[in-house]
Amino acid sequence: MRLPILMALIFISACSAQPGNNHADQDRLAINALAERLTEGWNAKSGTLFAANFSDEAVFTVWFGFQMTGPAAIAEGHQIIFDGIYAESDALFSIVQIRLLDNDTAIVYMNGYLFAKGSELNKNRPADFVPMMVAQRVDEIWKIEAFQNTKLDLSSMEGGKDIREDAVQ
Repeated sequence: MRLPILMALIFISACSAQPGNNHADQDRLAINALAERLTEGWNAKSGTLFAANFSDEAVFTVWFGFQMTGPAAIAEGHQIIFDGIYAESDALFSIVQIRLLDNDTAIVYMNGYLFAKGSELNKNRPADFVPMMVAQRVDEIWKIEAFQNTKLDLSSMEGGKDIREDAVQ
């Protein structure tokens, strides 16, 4: 009686560890979708769409240190720049690394690119900004809890080399 139960448990464990059936892979796909929705919100120039990815208590820190708390403030702040200085821009939020801290929390490192609206992104250039976010799953939905937007300035680096490829591995 014990042998069939043991064999069944081993079989179930082996099946759940197969590629494509891994819960962490599904989490990474869902977190990647967050970055895609940030890109979509930016390019649609919709503060509401952009902010829909954030939790009710989320804090968004702008590259110069200003902070906005909650989706309403994040939407309002972004709508101002979408209607103003960034009206003729598109953006791409591209994930560099996802570090799952536990089953429901991840630190996400990204590259961010700004370019003229409707133009092609030159993927051979350094990022314009390097956001980091903390994402959390609540009720099976991944949301952004904290977002730190940092402007990338390589002008002070020796030779302008982007050292992040070596540092974030």
